[in-house]
Amino acid sequence: MAKKPASKTIEPVASQTPPIEIDIASIVVPKDRLWETRPESVDLLADAILENGYIAPIAVCAANASGKYSLIDGAHRLEAAKQLGREVIPATVFSGGKLQQRMLEIDSNLIRRNMTQLEEAIYLAERKRIYEQLYPVDKRGGDRKSDQFPKFGNWSERFAKVAARQANRSESAVQLALWRFSKIAQDVRTRISGTWLEDKGTELDAIAKLEPDEQRAAVDLVLSGEDSAPKTIGAASKIVRGVREEASNDDRDADFLTFTRKWSKNIYSARTKRNIIAWLEDKGHLAGSEDDEAEAA
Repeated sequence: MAKKPASKTIEPVASQTPPIEIDIASIVVPKDRLWETRPESVDLLADAILENGYIAPIAVCAANASGKYSLIDGAHRLEAAKQLGREVIPATVFSGGKLQQRMLEIDSNLIRRNMTQLEEAIYLAERKRIYEQLYPVDKRGGDRKSDQFPKFGNWSERFAKVAARQANRSESAVQLALWRFSKIAQDVRTRISGTWLEDKGTELDAIAKLEPDEQRAAVDLVLSGEDSAPKTIGAASKIVRGVREEASNDDRDADFLTFTRKWSKNIYSARTKRNIIAWLEDKGHLAGSEDDEAEAA
């Protein structure tokens, strides 16, 4: 008699109901959501709901024994409804496992929201983690030690295809996002969140190619707010690594010619000229000039 294969635990088959109205007071927002609501987005949605009604229902998981629904997708819509004083909200009820609920939250946001490139990397990395738990047979190896995106090879190739289709991205975009997430230190991701760096792909790539300690130092330099702060991670990394970019002789000559041209055309005020001369004398740069003039006479 043939031996039966060992059974394995799988998530229950997922399903969703058609939209129904649910009491807002019965909806609980989980604390481990990937995305926090932004007040400005809530305000805009509230205005849109007043003008056009609800464009799409929120998604919640089936009610527990206490009659409470856990929010899966639609935190901004839920907060907007609360702001408007609504008591009920259209929702679809999702039946499925915890991993499938998390996947629905991620996919809904990837498809609908205009994410920054850092946010996209975080969402796709979480989707990959869940996908590999749901479908462990698809988890594959690869060149994880490489710091160069083109050398990814077959790493998560199957996931990249599925995620690209589900999230309406190219496979290369999915792989690049995963590479950024894997290389940028967690505390650095937190540091740059909400700054201009989080949506600048070239800067994220530059950060990803640095060691964690270098990432922290370079990001701190760029975001220091100082006038003399480097404008890019590339420039900051050179400072961190002890490489100073000095102006070329041509640059110095051009600066000097600009200065003397402004001086001769009296663009500088008399007061500014006196201050410059006083500074040069104070630094000793004009020392001996009177003796030289006397000798010349």
